[in-house]
Amino acid sequence: MTGLYTIATPAVELTPEPFETIAGWMDFDLKPALRGFQRSAHDLLGAGRAFSRGPRYGGDPAQWMRVAEAALQTDPDDAQTFFESRFKPHRVYDPHRPEGLFTGYYEAQALGSRHRHGRYQHPLYGRPVDLIRHTGQHGSDAVYGRVEADKLVPYHTRAEIEAGALEGKADVLFWLDCPIDLFFIHVQGSGRIALDDGTQVRVAYIAKNGHPYTSIGAELVVAGLFARDRMSMQALRQWLAEDETRARAIMRRNASYVFFRELVGVPAESGPPGAQEVGLEALVSLAVDRRFWPLGLPVWIDTMTPRMMKGPERFRRLMIAQDTGSAIRGASRGDIFFGAGQDAAYAAGYMKAPGDMVVLLPNPA
Repeated sequence: MTGLYTIATPAVELTPEPFETIAGWMDFDLKPALRGFQRSAHDLLGAGRAFSRGPRYGGDPAQWMRVAEAALQTDPDDAQTFFESRFKPHRVYDPHRPEGLFTGYYEAQALGSRHRHGRYQHPLYGRPVDLIRHTGQHGSDAVYGRVEADKLVPYHTRAEIEAGALEGKADVLFWLDCPIDLFFIHVQGSGRIALDDGTQVRVAYIAKNGHPYTSIGAELVVAGLFARDRMSMQALRQWLAEDETRARAIMRRNASYVFFRELVGVPAESGPPGAQEVGLEALVSLAVDRRFWPLGLPVWIDTMTPRMMKGPERFRRLMIAQDTGSAIRGASRGDIFFGAGQDAAYAAGYMKAPGDMVVLLPNPA
């Protein structure tokens, strides 16, 4: 392709497209997306997290700052005019994943205690004191490790941590009653914990050990233990709960390990902060691959989502890229934040569908 957003690697094609030809655009209420973009605007104006990875496409901070300033002065009733006058849609085609892929995540739930006792035996850790994060040139992917004999070596794996490698190196924020709930809080990156004293706390991602994420569901499919079309988060949880020993073994196949911070002062109705450090909103916030896209990017999604007891339904809406994740890899790839609660867990657990992706990039003027 040629033009403003051309890069040296032509693998991903961005095709300009008029708003009126985007299926569903003219009928969609854009006010929630504008409010979401306004939350991202403060980071865009600060030239902070949005461009910290040096995204391959649409990464001109000056243009985004102009759009962010305009967004903060826009009334929600003028959302459609704002997006159509300030952005140009580009349909995304990634030859590595021509059909696109959209999954979902949510704010997980668990039972826990601030003190280890009784059934509360599974630690949820804060950031270790010896964890080192080194960012590559031009904001490329960070490298995590620890110093051993004056050398930077990989950080401890999940198996090593569960065997006690963090003793004296990290605070235990909470003790959970279920190792499977702990694992899924790691996978989702945030959680709400109902404590044994009757209160509820919330935790959010603060760091990771840097090992690649491995989908244990995919591992079970490859091993022939599940048919691909039968795998879901719910099916996986049930399989894990049936045998503690095999559950521990398969969970350790995912060497990636996440560390957390306790959220204080965040309203119950607000989602946890994503990678852009703004509160995530159900069905508005999207996780993307930051190697390709800047945080704050408006993204039009056209896919199918599951509904409890009602089957799949068409999902067409404008979302804002406010998060990322180890498993979100590729240009035509998105992870939909569904919020918290039973319905959110159901949707996130069964969400895995192809679809189309149209990104809105700022007009150069």
